Amino acid sequence: MVQEPIIDQYFRNWKDVVKCFRSYETGEQADRSIYLTMPFWTATGKGRCLSLSYGLHFPFDIHETTLVQTRKDELLAVVPFLVNKKTKEIYLRGQYTAAGHLGAFYTGEWTYEAFMQGMASLGNRFAGYQLVLDRIYEDSLLASYAEQYCASGGQPVEKEACVAIPIQSGYEAWYSGLSRKSRYHVRVTYSRLEKEAAAWQLKPVFTKRDTNKDIFARSLFYSRRIFSKNNHDFGLATPVFQALHTISKLVLPMTKALKRLQEAFHMEVYINGEMAAFLSGFLIEGDRLVVPRLAIDLKYKHYNPGSLLISETIKYLSNELKDYNIKFLDLARGDEPYKLDHGGEVYYNLRFKMQLH
Repeated sequence: MVQEPIIDQYFRNWKDVVKCFRSYETGEQADRSIYLTMPFWTATGKGRCLSLSYGLHFPFDIHETTLVQTRKDELLAVVPFLVNKKTKEIYLRGQYTAAGHLGAFYTGEWTYEAFMQGMASLGNRFAGYQLVLDRIYEDSLLASYAEQYCASGGQPVEKEACVAIPIQSGYEAWYSGLSRKSRYHVRVTYSRLEKEAAAWQLKPVFTKRDTNKDIFARSLFYSRRIFSKNNHDFGLATPVFQALHTISKLVLPMTKALKRLQEAFHMEVYINGEMAAFLSGFLIEGDRLVVPRLAIDLKYKHYNPGSLLISETIKYLSNELKDYNIKFLDLARGDEPYKLDHGGEVYYNLRFKMQLH
């Protein structure tokens, strides 16, 4: 029996991509991630191109093009690209955001044959460009295909360490699995709060209950932490620059996603009536809480608010949200010691560079 051919379609307008996506009955996504969904891509757009973090590319330098692969009435893949005509580089949508992973939407029917066909059609359109697949989760289908493709051409693959804390067995199992030193530090956090009669409380916030006041408070807190961490001091003008930085955080693509997506989740810790730490992320039922933002106030470092935040978040996920069956608290990119000290396990994002021809 002759198999139906795979059809490649390219779209320049994101609204046309959404319309096309909705016109098909889609199968289950092969690699689950909030960062690889139509709602996230729609909320974040092209991202924040004009940023020191991403090389100060002006928005008009970046153009969208999205590959949609279908076979008869079946949607196989949606691969959204951002094309930088100035540098002749092509990235995945999300490159100019703080997303922990990048990739594409595809079903289990998306084959290496389809991947190779997509590479060929992309090369026909953008010969001489470099395709950069960044932040690709190592166990994803896209990573396996890209590794196979790069191996045939002898192209190197770069790795970036990330950390996730396994919590599927519950809070007690997580705590007992920590090192002796880490358990001691967790105990000390609670004993100091109790001994010094410091009032503390938690405030879990879901998107449907989030307010503009909440969003502003976290953005302000986050900006203060960045200024403190990086020793930014502009003298009397410091409050002005901090206010401008806070406003910039309010319009970041990730802030928009955290405000709009129903999976958004926040945990705030208050000590003596003041916010001492918070984390913001996306709650994926049956999988993980992935956290792109976490900050603490060093004013309360005596109580180790970061450890309190992680401990109480795991407790909340294991007890209050046990029906969500959360398996990991994913602290994402970077392998800082505090992540490993709290039971984190390293995994990797991969980065591929491919010359199109």
